[in-house]
Amino acid sequence: LSIDKDSDDEDWKNMIKYYKLPGIHLRANDNLRKDLQKQLENDHVFSIPHYLIINKKGAIVNRDAERPSSLDILRKQIKKL
Repeated sequence: LSIDKDSDDEDWKNMIKYYKLPGIHLRANDNLRKDLQKQLENDHVFSIPHYLIINKKGAIVNRDAERPSSLDILRKQIKKL
């Protein structure tokens, strides 16, 4: 999920292609971007990249999830939920 500014859209797409990043890539609209920044900055954990676990209802249940490249640790975090 990209929270980049709309003006950075082309750079974002090029980065995905250049690094051959797998997965689903989405861009947050202004409202979601502002809401995420507000929630994460309040916890002083806002950095890029940043990994969250969001439940089916759309609530953030882990604000400091492990990187997908550390799959075993990430799976343990998810199982705890």
